[in-house]
Amino acid sequence: MGILEDGVIEPWGKTRNNFIPYSLLRQSPTEEPVSRSRVPRRRKLASETLLQRWLPYSLLPFLMTDPNINRLLAKRYQIQELIGTGAMSRVYLAKDVFLGGVSVAIKFLALSVDNQKLRLRERFEQEAKICALLSQKSLHIVQVTDYGVDENGTQFHVMEYLQGKNLSYVIRLQPLSLARFMSLARQISLGLQCAHQGIWVDDDICPIIHRDIKPSNILVMYDSNSRESIKLLDFGIAKLLQADSDRTNYYLGTLAYSSPEQMDGKEELDQRSDIYSLGIIMFEMLTGKMPLQADTQSFGGWYKTHLFQPPRSFNLVEPRLNLPQSLEDLVMSCMAKAPGDRPQSMGEILKALVLPQHCNDQLPKVQHSQDLSEFTISWPQNKPIADIVFSAPVSSNGEISAALWVMLPQQEIQKCLLNIRYNQFLFITAPHPMVLWIMYSTTASMVPSGFLATWT
Repeated sequence: MGILEDGVIEPWGKTRNNFIPYSLLRQSPTEEPVSRSRVPRRRKLASETLLQRWLPYSLLPFLMTDPNINRLLAKRYQIQELIGTGAMSRVYLAKDVFLGGVSVAIKFLALSVDNQKLRLRERFEQEAKICALLSQKSLHIVQVTDYGVDENGTQFHVMEYLQGKNLSYVIRLQPLSLARFMSLARQISLGLQCAHQGIWVDDDICPIIHRDIKPSNILVMYDSNSRESIKLLDFGIAKLLQADSDRTNYYLGTLAYSSPEQMDGKEELDQRSDIYSLGIIMFEMLTGKMPLQADTQSFGGWYKTHLFQPPRSFNLVEPRLNLPQSLEDLVMSCMAKAPGDRPQSMGEILKALVLPQHCNDQLPKVQHSQDLSEFTISWPQNKPIADIVFSAPVSSNGEISAALWVMLPQQEIQKCLLNIRYNQFLFITAPHPMVLWIMYSTTASMVPSGFLATWT
């Protein structure tokens, strides 16, 4: 064995084409990239002292200076660091200098990918449009704010910068309590429901099938009070269901989470394919284990598994779990082999994702009545008569409900009621239910204008 400087070990007789002089890595980012043809021939080691340092060629991608770092993209986005890579894209953290340095994430289509069969450029542009439109309707879908093509012809889109952990990490960390599972599962379902309800394309509503729902494409975020919310990511292989669309005749997705019809490729996919994937995720969230296990991690191995192998039961995988039978039945039905045997929509799943009565003490109770006579509420003496918002409980028939109090001029309330741009009325309803108590101010007195009970 020969020992290279910096502790790199080289077997005797190994050709130097597997190594690169460290000095070549010091070139300017604007110079021609290093290639194997530029590496000079190197003799076997004659001594333990080298005149220059040599490094394995395999480390080159990690040691080269990324030309995107510190680059000003589109005269607006100052790229700072690489935060994620995938087979089709690279994601960078950047600052939006036009908006005073707001952090954003920029996703580039990978330059090395040139597969016309997969229509990657078309899919990348479609992903930006889908996320931009869906994020206007749902808080649980990553928001895209800009799209473009740089001077090198590389497509990119700009997304909100999110800080959190993907669901796969959360699942591995510790088992989820029933209440926590319900909260996260409902939010995932709400995001998928929004996608399945579709977007407007050419004067028609086209449902969207994600086709790659898996824990690593679900981000779990935490606010200052440690409350959790989720975002669905990566609509890169999502499918628009249009009347004149062609069926995809090749496999796209992640083997362990794909539906039988997605693996088979003989039928047009619909929302029930995502429901199958969600069933696998919910099983994994509750047990920490996969309901299906393939003999080999190949397409053929997973093809047979998804089409013919029944999912393992909760009792077999984790006998100590004490889950409501209705929840077990829901998850298992989502993983039915035939699409017709699964829940037919996310709405059905949302109706079933309800905590049993004995678990409801962990969640705030929400009044569903619109009758103002049930409430006898006066404006708190320690709060000013002014435009203000604060949280405080309200009491009705001996029950305490979490509430958000808002005081606004009557004309401002009317503007909010008539606003059709946003899908929320004054405040966010997810992931925690809350009564919204609105009061309007007059010169003479305070008069309650009503309340809106909302829940997720």
